[in-house]
Amino acid sequence: MDNKKNGKEQEIKTMMMDEEAIKKSMEVPSQAMEMVIDTSKKIQDVSLDYFRQIEKIQRDHWSSISKLMSTTLPGESKLWDAQIKLVEGSFDMLDRLMAVGKKA
Repeated sequence: MDNKKNGKEQEIKTMMMDEEAIKKSMEVPSQAMEMVIDTSKKIQDVSLDYFRQIEKIQRDHWSSISKLMSTTLPGESKLWDAQIKLVEGSFDMLDRLMAVGKKA
């Protein structure tokens, strides 16, 4: 009788240990996936910040060129203004695309 009781107790302990092992084995992939998602979000944020800085540099560059050309060639300032508006429009489109990318 004691052998049956000890056998059942051992069986219960083994089942509980198996359940704990299964729970632990499920935690590791979950934690790894959370780390991957977190890292990818951080990389995306850094990439967006990088592209924003590049965009700012380009805007400043084109603005400086526009100012220079409008002072040296006043008759052509309308042409330069139109080109700058075109470039800035493309930057605005890039802003919208980055905003959509950040939401995804």
